[in-house]
This record gives sequence, structure tokens and C-alpha cells, in this order.
Amino acid sequence: MEHRLRAAAALPGYAGFAIGRTIWWDGVEAWKDGTLARPQAVAAIGAAYRRFIDVCRGVGR
Repeated sequence: MEHRLRAAAALPGYAGFAIGRTIWWDGVEAWKDGTLARPQAVAAIGAAYRRFIDVCRGVGR
């Protein structure tokens, strides 16, 4: 997914992204199966979202 965001972000007219499950799936699954407590799952989801924002903005290229 990051590769696709990087490619799209370089195009004129690109305005953002809508990813959905790619952002929150792992955190929710880990919370449901008990490998993460709710606060850690929330943090994992937030970190995933932040990573995609950074990719979209070209941070860390």
C-alpha cells in the first residue's frame, strides 16, 4: 500500500487517500485475540494511520 501511495502522491491533483482496513485491521485483530490491550491497540492503529499520512506527504523519502 505504501508503494501505491507514493506513486499517487506524485501525481498532479492528488488530494489524499482512503484505505480503511489496511489502517486498523491488525490493531483490532490483536485487541480481539487478547495480544494487545485496548490502549495499545489504539496506539497501533494511530501509528499505522500516521505512517500512511507520512507516506502521502513524502516524509522520510
